[in-house]
Amino acid sequence: MVQDLAGTTFSVSALARDATLDRGHRSSLQAAAGSLRGSLKALRSLLAEIHPPDLHAEGLAAALADLIAPAGAAGIAASVSVEGAETASDEHAALVWRVAQEAVRNALRHSAASTLAVTVRGDGHRLTLEVVDDGVGFEPGSVQKAESFGLRGLRSLVDEADGTLEVRSSTGEGTTVRMEVDAR
Repeated sequence: MVQDLAGTTFSVSALARDATLDRGHRSSLQAAAGSLRGSLKALRSLLAEIHPPDLHAEGLAAALADLIAPAGAAGIAASVSVEGAETASDEHAALVWRVAQEAVRNALRHSAASTLAVTVRGDGHRLTLEVVDDGVGFEPGSVQKAESFGLRGLRSLVDEADGTLEVRSSTGEGTTVRMEVDAR
């Protein structure tokens, strides 16, 4: 689908440069090409959000570093530390990435944090993820909207993997999201 959209974008862009067309048609085609380019960019971003990167090829540390990259633009000092995760199954590495994705997204949107740390530790048997921010925090029982989709969905994924997911937060104290799962 992405390739089809890219091909259509190139075709419309080429038509927009056709000097035999009147100015009005060229202008309409240029606008359509711009819209297609925007849609292609949005589709690629959506696909990257839905499907984790190839963790086996790039490694979990690189994927998590890409995940926190927007924090710098938001003025948040962010770090990633990964140790002992090389024995994790691809499925559990993807789960770590997915939980980290949601926790980082929530921190960037809601925490007003100045620091954000993503830490993954593995010992060959267990894999632990912690995402910690020093932001405004929240009272977990009072936030229905966040719990209704993102965290509840993550809890289901973690439960299916026989893992645990804990969210610790209180107003003014930041937030810690901690997941633990078998490494294999």
